[in-house]
Amino acid sequence: MPESGRKKNICFSVVAAGYEAVYGTGNVHIWRPTLDICRIREFPIDELYLLVPGHWEYLMPDLQRDIAAVSPRTKIEVMCIEDMEIIDFASQYSYFSKIFKKHIVHAPDRKYYINLPPGRGHFLYFCILSIIYTFNLPLEFFFVFPDGKYFVGNPDHDSWQALARSFDVGQVSGGALNRDIEVRNERFKNLLERVEQVARVSSAPLLFSGESGTGKSQLARSIYQLKKEAAGLEGPLVEVSCAALRGDSALSALFGHVKGAYTNAVQSRRGLLLQAHRGVLFLDEIGEMDLDSQALLVTALEEKTFLPVGADVPVYSDFQLICGTNRPLAAEVARGNFRPDLFMRINLWNFELPPLRERTEDIEANLDFELKRLQHELKRKVAFQAEARADFLDFAASTQALWLGNFRDFSSAVTRMGTLAHKCVIDKNAVQAEKEYLLRMWAEAAPLAQEERTACSALLDVPPASPDSTGHSGFAMLESLAASGRIPAEILEQNCFTKVQLEGVLQICLQSPSLLEAGTRVYGADKSPARQGNRLSKYLTGHGINWRRLKG
Repeated sequence: MPESGRKKNICFSVVAAGYEAVYGTGNVHIWRPTLDICRIREFPIDELYLLVPGHWEYLMPDLQRDIAAVSPRTKIEVMCIEDMEIIDFASQYSYFSKIFKKHIVHAPDRKYYINLPPGRGHFLYFCILSIIYTFNLPLEFFFVFPDGKYFVGNPDHDSWQALARSFDVGQVSGGALNRDIEVRNERFKNLLERVEQVARVSSAPLLFSGESGTGKSQLARSIYQLKKEAAGLEGPLVEVSCAALRGDSALSALFGHVKGAYTNAVQSRRGLLLQAHRGVLFLDEIGEMDLDSQALLVTALEEKTFLPVGADVPVYSDFQLICGTNRPLAAEVARGNFRPDLFMRINLWNFELPPLRERTEDIEANLDFELKRLQHELKRKVAFQAEARADFLDFAASTQALWLGNFRDFSSAVTRMGTLAHKCVIDKNAVQAEKEYLLRMWAEAAPLAQEERTACSALLDVPPASPDSTGHSGFAMLESLAASGRIPAEILEQNCFTKVQLEGVLQICLQSPSLLEAGTRVYGADKSPARQGNRLSKYLTGHGINWRRLKG
């Protein structure tokens, strides 16, 4: 234990057996990097983790004995690590991230250090420095030199950023989320960069909105893989479509139940939230979730505990939540189908995925991806005739192609053409037949899609926005308020989903005589007007909106 008033010093040391054990065993007088950090009396090490490749583990008892001789109060733990290639940055980054995030605790009474061996230390130093600044770890380097002098500390953050930029390390590119398909569309590329930046450092809920088939599920899987590799995520990815959950079965599926909770409950059930412990829970179509399940989910997010059906004792589950929706959830809140408190919790990071018809630059890369997928599925090579390929690509990027089902429509089209291809070659006749089929299908479905969009706009008391010359919908009320200085102009740069929500909320604010009344209309009358007014005030402040300035 450290002396009273002193912080506990905890050190990780990557052991170089050639220095520490092979030539130095039993000799405490020669320079041995790990042993020497324990000699410094004014810098006592309370806990020491020896990180050693497995094939050198048998030498560690001798090193432990020598450390005990010079620092008997140091508690030692040996951790076997993988013997990776010195220049394999990705593997080392992933591996040491897991170790540090598991063993380092942000606490005022502890200080953490890392000691690296000579030789491979320069490369590993750069790798670990990247980890320290990426995850904001309270970890410093600790080196002892042959002359007995030592160094403790890290380079300042600005110097590190300059160094990182020169090597393009630690810079987010979005590439980790689209490894299989090249992305050329700038809007989607920028969105992926922002998502990756948030996913690397935050465990807050993520909300992906957008039309069905825009890739929300695939993006959730990519984020899980990123976190698993970079942050040492230990739990599984649990995916569930809320549209498939109804009634008591929904509560049981999500939160589990105890034996005897209801008729036919002959055994207990863990539930999906518990299965996702230390992992990621992806709730697709969360707008379909019933209100009872929403209420329990709010508690699970706030407290990380919840009651399974029929249970008296809460269970603990720590997971990251990712949600997907093809509905404007603000409209569902206005309708009373979605809880405003849950909406506010999952809406911190809201990313709207653009539809395929707005990503025409990415169609060719996705066509190649779908052909590879189909070839693997059919176990045979499938290819386009050159003219047929050009014909299909021209159609796919034209205004004729509505792609109402987005990538699901696109994938199905390639599957149909490839499966029916004569001698595994997709010709112009096959492309023409598929074009005619798609146009008939969209002609039948388009009126229904337009009716749904009109209904959602009506729920928010916002008239359906007419497309401008670029095909994007305008937000006349927000533009007018921004032009008059009543709301920040930056709001116009928000994604479409956020602006739809804001227009609905601001419409209510403009129609209400007081903040309290507006808060009650937005969030409901289940809480006191003062509390709901306070919640609305925080929401507006989060967007840089002042109530008095808004009201003019």
